[in-house]
Amino acid sequence: MNEKHSDHADKTKMPSSETLKQVCQPEERVLGRADDGSVMEFMLQTEHGNTYLCRFPPGFISHAAIQLCTEEIWYFIQGEGVFWIKHEGIERHVPFNAGTALHAPCGGAMQFRNNGQTEAVAHVVTMPPWPGSDGAKLIKGPWESV
Repeated sequence: MNEKHSDHADKTKMPSSETLKQVCQPEERVLGRADDGSVMEFMLQTEHGNTYLCRFPPGFISHAAIQLCTEEIWYFIQGEGVFWIKHEGIERHVPFNAGTALHAPCGGAMQFRNNGQTEAVAHVVTMPPWPGSDGAKLIKGPWESV
């Protein structure tokens, strides 16, 4: 992957120059930083949603956040850890490894941690497209974030 970093103001949002493409090759991807602290490798965005790879190193604990206006589907490609989701009074700690898929609903709180010895990587689809840094509210989660 080309470690091309975006120079646009909101690092949590796909740059407008990268939206509405039909194809995005690995060397064309732009990196950003999610509100939770993880690295985002932007791929594609349409008017209905966007997709990116979420990467976080061994020992990483994200910031906990409530998603204010989007829902996400996560599919883990590598790594292992725990994903915390709290929605409508139901709280779950979901262990993940390669092949785990999960839904993070709109209005739900979430936090994740990498318990493994390798980088964790998840393919994430956000619907509608992530609006930027005002799309989440940071909160206190079950773990101290790094």
